[in-house]
Amino acid sequence: EKLNFEKGKQRKANLEYRKLRYRIKREQDLKIRRRLINDCRKVPSKDFNDPNFKRLFYVRYVDDWVLLVAGSFEDAKVIRNKVSEKLKKLGLTLNLEKPQITSLRKGMSFSRDRLPYSKEYGNTTNLLG
Repeated sequence: EKLNFEKGKQRKANLEYRKLRYRIKREQDLKIRRRLINDCRKVPSKDFNDPNFKRLFYVRYVDDWVLLVAGSFEDAKVIRNKVSEKLKKLGLTLNLEKPQITSLRKGMSFSRDRLPYSKEYGNTTNLLG
């Protein structure tokens, strides 16, 4: 099922980031160049809302598990429902009120630990677990 979900080799480049990088290369004035570099650091290099890029990751520790979905909120709901159906076939049930679908920006709890959000990693990955 993971192979059917995943799409694209990499996220497309963020156009705003590319424009800033081009301006940095061309700028001769050092003060303006420094300001452009600082502006560039605030902009992601990739488009995190690229509809042509999707990924699904599974993390398990003891009896806890998390699915990380690089995709839309609707994609995460579809994955949750498919997992629920698969568990039913195995004679298990997934309490649909317990699994949370949330953005990584809000952080997550996993195996009794709180994992904070880090801007170094993508900002639209949805969590299911």
